[in-house]
Amino acid sequence: MASTDTGSHAKEAITTPISAPVHAVPDATKEPEVNKIFRLAMKLEASDVHLKVGCPPMMRIRGDITRMEMRPLSQQDMEKLLL
Repeated sequence: MASTDTGSHAKEAITTPISAPVHAVPDATKEPEVNKIFRLAMKLEASDVHLKVGCPPMMRIRGDITRMEMRPLSQQDMEKLLL
């Protein structure tokens, strides 16, 4: 016999408090800043890009992790890179 579950999970998914914060929608036509780092990684033939708040960007080049000559990333820097 088929289940008669009314989908309480679906109900939870659609109920959102009115006071929920609204985040700005990024401009879809603007390229993310992180693409500059990705292009540099491709130019340097890096296999990985490592981004962490509190550290400068790092790349794995020929098996070795190399710190980029940049200042450590702040939380705001990270958000700007990805949005």
